Amino acid sequence: MQYLGKTTSELSEKEFSELSILFNHVFKRNIDVPFFKQKYQSPHFGFSFHGLMYNEDEIIVGALTFIPFPYQFFSTRVIAGSAADLMIHEHYRKDLLSFKRMYDLALERAGNVLDFLYAVPNSNAYLYWTKFLKWRDIGKINYYIQVLNISKISSKFSRLDRISRAFSGCSNMLAFDLVNRNNESNNSIYKLVDAAYNDYRFTGQYEIISQSNKIAYYTIVDESGIKTAYIIDLLPFSGSWMRKVVKLIHAREKKHIDVIIYIGNNLKTQINFYKVPRKFEPRILQLVGHSLSDKVDDRIYNLDNWLFNLSNFDVR
Repeated sequence: MQYLGKTTSELSEKEFSELSILFNHVFKRNIDVPFFKQKYQSPHFGFSFHGLMYNEDEIIVGALTFIPFPYQFFSTRVIAGSAADLMIHEHYRKDLLSFKRMYDLALERAGNVLDFLYAVPNSNAYLYWTKFLKWRDIGKINYYIQVLNISKISSKFSRLDRISRAFSGCSNMLAFDLVNRNNESNNSIYKLVDAAYNDYRFTGQYEIISQSNKIAYYTIVDESGIKTAYIIDLLPFSGSWMRKVVKLIHAREKKHIDVIIYIGNNLKTQINFYKVPRKFEPRILQLVGHSLSDKVDDRIYNLDNWLFNLSNFDVR
């Protein structure tokens, strides 16, 4: 086995093809090479950092990527690496040190430019990050939902769709903009957004809602038969704007969707949007991280300080 650290600009067309093949094999997807070229083209540097594992035929059979993004950490601007696409072909998973070698080489290739690393791993990878690499928990991300067709959530409620749709419509009618209530959130750790970031993150099948200086992005995904409108991001982040965004998505898409979902933190329950109890969450979303420089301190391990949602990590 051979292990190498590379930047995206150092990857050959053959390597991009191998990464696509490996990803589709491991995650049962059908993603093409142009998608990965765009994904790894960080809006900050124009490239990402990769730790790669090659087999005896010099084919990539393992990979880990850190995509760099600028963040605000209280009064300091830092560069965070978002961990993405940790994958190893099942024929090469016996060596538990493979993951550590790829991790070390990706960081070595990054040099000293990254101040902090973060990830939202699945349950299996979570043990790697926290037990093997000693990353620390930051907090659990929440789900917020409005249900239009409750039968899609559970077949037990197959005859209650008319009621659930009526309830969602009524809750949106009651979602008024309340003056001096639920003002913009003042989180101290957040991604820095500019035109380059928006071009990077929202290229593809995203819908936009905008009013004066407010904006929101959402996408519709078929989740095993449940037509789901995911709210990816909204600026400013406030209860009143979230209520309005949910209301507007409902008005636009109610004939085509079953649920509206926002995944994030520090959002109070709204009259038309409710926090999903932990026991009903489809998957626990645990944010973990690791400090690399003295630009950040232990405040970064408190999720209450963050503004974090689907725009921050590698899904949807």
